[in-house]
Amino acid sequence: MPESKLEAVHQVFIVQQLAMFERPQSVRDALKQNFDIEISLPGIIHYDISNPDLPKKWKTLFKSTRTKFLKNSSEIPIAQKSYRLKKLQTMFESEESNAPALQSKKRMQSLLEQAAKESGDAFTNEMKHRHTDPNGEALRPSKIIVEVVPSAIVTPKAADSTATEKHESDD
Repeated sequence: MPESKLEAVHQVFIVQQLAMFERPQSVRDALKQNFDIEISLPGIIHYDISNPDLPKKWKTLFKSTRTKFLKNSSEIPIAQKSYRLKKLQTMFESEESNAPALQSKKRMQSLLEQAAKESGDAFTNEMKHRHTDPNGEALRPSKIIVEVVPSAIVTPKAADSTATEKHESDD
């Protein structure tokens, strides 16, 4: 079992990384880089909450870490619209300074479109409804009256005879 080979600090690291949606391969790489520890992917996956044999203390840590992570997404820069727009601006300026190649222009157009979507909240799941007019007054339902007027059905033959009669009256 992987737990016996790892110290508690390493186990906590694995559980917390998985709880923050890191891929097992990324967790494995981070363990190697930060702690100089190598572990198999099944050893990493052992600490995922989907493992029915995961000890209760790790399940509790996983759940609390996941809850905090989801609650504190505002601390992640890319989750902020202003940060994303700033990065898009930087990328746009970089492309703009490049030679006016067609690829660069296409990339710039893509960045402009992305920024417009970002500014217009195209990437949110919020639905905006207008409940007031520009003066702040509540919108009131309008009454629409539709009057149905019977129309004459014009067939090609009837249209020809009407046109002929009109030409004769013009003479």
